Amino acid sequence: MKQNGAKVEVSVEHWKRSRFWAVLVNGELLAVAVYKKGAMAIKDRLLRDDGKRT
Repeated sequence: MKQNGAKVEVSVEHWKRSRFWAVLVNGELLAVAVYKKGAMAIKDRLLRDDGKRT
């Protein structure tokens, strides 16, 4: 994904010593999800580039 000409990296990592999952954009925390499936859905939505914003 690119934003303003710069490459944007989105990653999902296990959040510290808990059952939560972190969604990171360029290493900066964007969201914390209870389930990995939810974190992956956030990542997929961020990476989707279909021109639609809802």
